[in-house]
Amino acid sequence: MSRSLVVIAALAVVAAGVFVLALSLGDYAVPPGDVISVLFGGGDRGAAFVIEKLRLPRAVDALLAGAALGVSGAIIRA
Repeated sequence: MSRSLVVIAALAVVAAGVFVLALSLGDYAVPPGDVISVLFGGGDRGAAFVIEKLRLPRAVDALLAGAALGVSGAIIRA
């Protein structure tokens, strides 16, 4: 396996961990296990509301904005 694939896989794992952490922190703290449960359709209704309606759209926007900045930087370097 090439070095770049290993680096990409490691960065994807780190990004997923930070994503879950971003969804779990806030005024209403939700444990990371409950965050994963809510993302896969389980969890209690209060945590599901906070994660799905309040935190998830903001976290997805941040992830997409970071990806767009990364792609634009790669295009400029090329």
